[in-house]
Amino acid sequence: FGLATPAATRLAEAETGDSGRYGGFARPMTGWPGVPPTLPREPAVNDGQDRQVFQTMRELLSGRRESLGLGAAPTADPNAFPARSDDLQSVLGVLQKKPAFPQSVGGKLVPRSIGHVKQDILNQLRQVTPEGRIPRLQEEDADTIDLVGLLFDNLAKQATPNATVSQLMTKLQVPLLRVALRDKSFFSRRSHPARQLLNAVAESGLYWLDEGDEDRQLVDKMHGVVDHVLQEFQDDSGVFEQVLSDLSRHLQTQAKKSEVAERRHVDAARGREKLESARQTAVTAIAQRVGAHKPRALIRTLLEQAWTDVLALTVLRQGEDSPVYRERLAFVDDLVAFGRGAAANTTPERRDAMRTALEAGLSQIGFHVEDIQAVGNRLFGAQHGSSAANDDPATLTEVAAQLKARSRFGAEGDHHAHLRAQIAHVDPPLGGDELKLLTQLKTLPFGTWFEITMAGQNQALRRKLSWFSTLTGRCLFVNQRGARTHETTLEQLARDIHEQRAKVYEELQENLIDRAWNAIVRKLKSFTGQSATDAAEAT
Repeated sequence: FGLATPAATRLAEAETGDSGRYGGFARPMTGWPGVPPTLPREPAVNDGQDRQVFQTMRELLSGRRESLGLGAAPTADPNAFPARSDDLQSVLGVLQKKPAFPQSVGGKLVPRSIGHVKQDILNQLRQVTPEGRIPRLQEEDADTIDLVGLLFDNLAKQATPNATVSQLMTKLQVPLLRVALRDKSFFSRRSHPARQLLNAVAESGLYWLDEGDEDRQLVDKMHGVVDHVLQEFQDDSGVFEQVLSDLSRHLQTQAKKSEVAERRHVDAARGREKLESARQTAVTAIAQRVGAHKPRALIRTLLEQAWTDVLALTVLRQGEDSPVYRERLAFVDDLVAFGRGAAANTTPERRDAMRTALEAGLSQIGFHVEDIQAVGNRLFGAQHGSSAANDDPATLTEVAAQLKARSRFGAEGDHHAHLRAQIAHVDPPLGGDELKLLTQLKTLPFGTWFEITMAGQNQALRRKLSWFSTLTGRCLFVNQRGARTHETTLEQLARDIHEQRAKVYEELQENLIDRAWNAIVRKLKSFTGQSATDAAEAT
């Protein structure tokens, strides 16, 4: 929305000595995560390089088996019948059409794993294996299946527990196995369409699916995308590109809707901030002019109720330096003097001038003509010349009550409390470390995501700090739908961070799949005694 790091950033960074790094919060994530980027097509596949990456991963997998005491690949059984690649693809094609039912493990139903698929493959291969022979996967195919299994296991640990995503990823197991068995660039190309689709489904669960029924449209789209793969994919990876593009467009549309919703809340919060500032300016101006004069009840009520709103609206529309604002401040002085009976302010000409100013001001804040006339008559006398001093006291009380009963300017709706009271400071006051955090918070760009644990909840929720005020300290948080979730203060947020109820969500340089592959490589290297920092980045 054209919102950059707040103006206070430079000052706060100077105070913390942390210029350019958002006050110690490294790489805060902004924007809308979980939307698949448009990746450039990678250059022509270098089959030799892809095979080398795959071979390295196989060697690491072999080292893991030896470390676990599983030994190398089993000695060839004379009765074993190595499955041909075509037969393996044919069997997987059959499994792809079958429902991915949960499996019973230890009397408990669990989602189907790649290990279960591997067993189903061997069972199906028996139908194309010569009689008396035992089907056996070729070593390279078996390693491919095991590596894909490690990938799915790792994703299951990283992703947010979600029944929908778990079901969809289970459905994708067989198509992705078929891709990996045929195309080893699946392990090395970050932009591989099948790899990107799996990442899009997993990240959609991580970033978008935590709001119940509001996600129905996205859930339907994801089911449609995955079902299309199951029905159409044979050997053409173009199917993955097609459905990935479809899902990406849907998520990009959702992100735009979230931005629009967020913009409304930010605009409303900024408007409330301006309104409160204008009201405070008006209240201060009235208080200074009324002071110790103690005007009669009707005049005080008019000035402290209706005319405060007139001044606040004038500040918002014309500003404090405008001639209109100065004229309406002068009306306050004139009315106070009139109430004291100052001779210069009680002449018929001055009464008419003040009546005109009163009518112009009250009409701008929504007073009806009859109400304006009633107030003017009570103050300055009926327009035919009768004196206000002779008015019935009960009628004066009634007019004052009407002024008090009117809705205040800007106080309608569900934000009334925000306009009537200053934000309370935290109790007890912030300590040294918390004050440092407060200074650092003011350096964060608008739109920074946080992980926040709400009272009474165990799971941290991801929320976006869409806007905050360095004047009042108010903060506005929204969810991934752009819907306002709660408002707090920078002071309270600093305390929550200090007490580990909140933390800045850092922008990750890799997507979920890339992180999973790198974690797998590090884990495999750990079995062979190699340093985790030597993890291959080719994957």
